[in-house]
Amino acid sequence: MRLEKVLPTLQEGVFAAKLGLPQYCDFIAYVVLLVLFLGGGANALTNFIFAKHPCFGFDTTVAASIAYCRALETLTLSWTTMTNDLLVAPQTAFWTYLPITALLGGSPSHAVAWLLAGMFGMMLVRILC
Repeated sequence: MRLEKVLPTLQEGVFAAKLGLPQYCDFIAYVVLLVLFLGGGANALTNFIFAKHPCFGFDTTVAASIAYCRALETLTLSWTTMTNDLLVAPQTAFWTYLPITALLGGSPSHAVAWLLAGMFGMMLVRILC
């Protein structure tokens, strides 16, 4: 949702207009960038560093997305519970899940991948804005 709201505020048709494509293609391009290159790139870089303990999965894309939201400083994550709503800031979600992924992953490679993806997500805001 944040990505969809930020893209129209950028220069009109950052990529799509130059190629003669509709403006929504910019959104698709940035989603592919977020999933494949930032999330997948964090996994690939971690696998290069920790060759004996490979890291894979979608967690790094989630980390990049949360860090992207944190860099924008405009989103509060909300979960509805039985009694009331639980509001969590993106940085709280990011740093809370880091020890969980380190413990459940079984090797330091998962924690390093999470941190790299977070760094890449923060850098995406600097590239876009």
